[in-house]
Amino acid sequence: MKTTSLAEACLQAVRARFRAIFITSLTTLAGLTPLLTESSTQAQFLIPLVASIAFGLLATTLLASIIVPSVLMILDDLNLLSLPKNQLEARSVKDS
Repeated sequence: MKTTSLAEACLQAVRARFRAIFITSLTTLAGLTPLLTESSTQAQFLIPLVASIAFGLLATTLLASIIVPSVLMILDDLNLLSLPKNQLEARSVKDS
Protein backbone atom coordinates (compact mmCIF):
# COMPACT_ATOMS: atom_id res chain seq x y z
CA MET A 1 0.00 0.00 0.00
CA LYS A 2 1.44 3.35 -1.06
CA THR A 3 1.42 6.00 1.65
CA THR A 4 0.70 9.57 0.66
CA SER A 5 0.20 12.77 2.55
CA LEU A 6 -3.29 13.97 3.31
CA ALA A 7 -2.95 16.82 0.81
CA GLU A 8 -2.02 14.43 -1.98
CA ALA A 9 -4.84 12.06 -0.99
CA CYS A 10 -7.38 14.93 -1.01
CA LEU A 11 -6.16 16.11 -4.39
CA GLN A 12 -6.39 12.62 -5.86
CA ALA A 13 -9.89 12.13 -4.42
CA VAL A 14 -11.12 15.45 -5.83
CA ARG A 15 -9.64 14.66 -9.23
CA ALA A 16 -11.24 11.22 -9.23
CA ARG A 17 -14.71 12.41 -8.22
CA PHE A 18 -14.96 15.89 -9.72
CA ARG A 19 -16.06 14.78 -13.19
CA ALA A 20 -18.88 12.58 -11.87
CA ILE A 21 -20.09 15.23 -9.42
CA PHE A 22 -19.89 18.00 -12.04
CA ILE A 23 -21.70 16.06 -14.78
CA THR A 24 -24.45 14.91 -12.42
CA SER A 25 -24.98 18.45 -11.13
CA LEU A 26 -24.90 19.93 -14.63
CA THR A 27 -27.48 17.50 -16.05
CA THR A 28 -29.77 17.97 -13.06
CA LEU A 29 -29.60 21.75 -13.39
CA ALA A 30 -30.22 21.46 -17.14
CA GLY A 31 -33.33 19.42 -16.37
CA LEU A 32 -34.57 21.97 -13.82
CA THR A 33 -33.98 25.04 -16.02
CA PRO A 34 -37.16 24.72 -18.16
CA LEU A 35 -39.31 24.65 -15.04
CA LEU A 36 -37.48 27.66 -13.60
CA THR A 37 -38.17 29.69 -16.73
CA GLU A 38 -41.81 28.59 -17.06
CA SER A 39 -44.40 31.30 -16.47
CA SER A 40 -47.64 29.31 -16.34
CA THR A 41 -49.86 29.36 -13.28
CA GLN A 42 -49.23 25.71 -12.52
CA ALA A 43 -45.45 26.18 -12.65
CA GLN A 44 -45.61 29.10 -10.22
CA PHE A 45 -46.27 26.62 -7.42
CA LEU A 46 -43.21 24.55 -8.29
CA ILE A 47 -40.68 27.31 -9.01
CA PRO A 48 -39.72 27.85 -5.31
CA LEU A 49 -39.16 24.10 -4.93
CA VAL A 50 -37.05 23.92 -8.09
CA ALA A 51 -35.02 26.98 -7.05
CA SER A 52 -34.32 25.39 -3.67
CA ILE A 53 -33.21 22.15 -5.29
CA ALA A 54 -31.00 23.96 -7.82
CA PHE A 55 -29.21 26.17 -5.28
CA GLY A 56 -28.90 23.28 -2.82
CA LEU A 57 -27.28 21.21 -5.54
CA LEU A 58 -24.83 23.99 -6.35
CA ALA A 59 -23.98 24.38 -2.67
CA THR A 60 -23.38 20.66 -2.15
CA THR A 61 -21.26 20.48 -5.30
CA LEU A 62 -18.98 23.19 -3.90
CA LEU A 63 -19.06 21.55 -0.48
CA ALA A 64 -18.03 18.15 -1.79
CA SER A 65 -15.31 19.31 -4.15
CA ILE A 66 -13.74 22.31 -2.39
CA ILE A 67 -14.79 22.89 1.21
CA VAL A 68 -14.53 19.36 2.67
CA PRO A 69 -10.99 18.68 1.36
CA SER A 70 -9.90 22.17 2.47
CA VAL A 71 -11.24 21.66 6.00
CA LEU A 72 -9.56 18.26 6.20
CA MET A 73 -6.21 19.76 5.23
CA ILE A 74 -6.63 22.62 7.73
CA LEU A 75 -7.47 20.18 10.52
CA ASP A 76 -4.45 18.09 9.59
CA ASP A 77 -2.20 21.16 9.69
CA LEU A 78 -3.53 21.94 13.16
CA ASN A 79 -3.07 18.28 14.21
CA LEU A 80 -6.76 18.03 15.15
CA LEU A 81 -7.56 14.92 13.14
CA SER A 82 -7.85 11.79 15.21
CA LEU A 83 -5.53 9.19 13.75
CA PRO A 84 -5.44 5.48 14.48
CA LYS A 85 -3.02 4.50 17.23
CA ASN A 86 -0.39 2.99 14.91
CA GLN A 87 -0.29 6.14 12.76
CA LEU A 88 0.12 8.31 15.85
CA GLU A 89 3.10 6.23 16.95
CA ALA A 90 4.63 6.41 13.47
CA ARG A 91 4.20 10.19 13.46
CA SER A 92 5.82 10.59 16.87
CA VAL A 93 8.80 8.47 15.77
CA LYS A 94 9.10 10.47 12.54
CA ASP A 95 8.93 13.83 14.39
CA SER A 96 11.70 12.96 16.86
